[in-house]
Amino acid sequence: FILEELANKHNEFSGPAFHSMLEIGENAISLAVKLVEHSDSRTRASAVWVLDQMEGFDNLGVFKDLLRDDNPTVQILSALALAKRKNNTCIPVLLKHLGRFRDQKGSFDRDALRWKHEILAALIQLGEEEYYHELLEALNDQDPRVKASALRWLAELQGYDAIDLIYKATKDPQIKNTAYSWFSRLARKSESEKLVSCIRDEELSISFICIKAAERLKLDCDVDLYLRRSLLSESQSAIMIKPMIIEFVTKKSRTQLIPTLENLLIQEMDSETNYNLVNKLITALSDLE
Repeated sequence: FILEELANKHNEFSGPAFHSMLEIGENAISLAVKLVEHSDSRTRASAVWVLDQMEGFDNLGVFKDLLRDDNPTVQILSALALAKRKNNTCIPVLLKHLGRFRDQKGSFDRDALRWKHEILAALIQLGEEEYYHELLEALNDQDPRVKASALRWLAELQGYDAIDLIYKATKDPQIKNTAYSWFSRLARKSESEKLVSCIRDEELSISFICIKAAERLKLDCDVDLYLRRSLLSESQSAIMIKPMIIEFVTKKSRTQLIPTLENLLIQEMDSETNYNLVNKLITALSDLE
C-alpha cells in the first residue's frame, strides 16, 4: 500500500518510490517484478534496476525475458544484471549496444560514454578479455571525461593490475583528482609507501583523501602532522576541505588535535568571515571534550 501511494498521478513510479523499495528490501520484490511489465519504459527500467540491486533476487528468467524489451535502456540494464550474475546469455545484447555506442558520432554524450564503458567492463567480467584493451586505450583519450570514465570502470574491475594503472593515472593532471580518489579506495597495505607519499602532496584535498585511506589501513604514519597542516592552512583548497577534516577528526576521536582546533577557532572568530566553520569547530570541540 505504501509503495502504491508513491506512484504519481500518471501512475508512473518516481525515483523516490524506487529508492523506498530498496529500503524495504526483499518484501518489495514482488511489486518490482510486476513493474517490469509496466507500459511506461522508464518505470520498467527503474524496476529492472531495483531488482538488480536486490541480492535476494535470483530469478534470472525475468532479466532474460527483458533482453527482448523494445526499450534500449531496459535491454542494457537487464543485460548488465545478467552479466553481474555471470550469465553469458546477455553477451549478444551487450555487443549489439556496444556497437551502437561505438558508432555514435557528434557532440559529447555522457550517458552513451557511461554505457559504453560499463558494457566493456561487463564483457571483461564475463571472460571476454579482448575488450580490456579498449578501456586501456581510453585512458589516452584527449578528452578528460573519457579518461575519467575509463578509469572508473577499470577501478570497478579491481583486477588486471588496476591499482598500478590507477596510480600511474595520478600523474595525469587532467584526471589527477579522480585517480587519487580511486587509488585511496582500492589501496592495500602493499601500497603503503605510495599512500604516505600522497599524504605529503601539496594539494591538500589529495592529502586528505589519502589520510583517510591510511587510517582505514591502520598505517603507521604521522597523519596528525598533515591534518594540522591542512587545518591551519589559509589556501583556497584548505578552506574547501576544512569542514570535512573537522568531521573526520571528531569521528575518529583524535583528541590530540584539540589544541589545533582551538587555535583555528580563535583564528576564525577573529576573522568573522566563516560562521558555519566556527559553529562546526565549537560542536567538534564540545564532542571531543
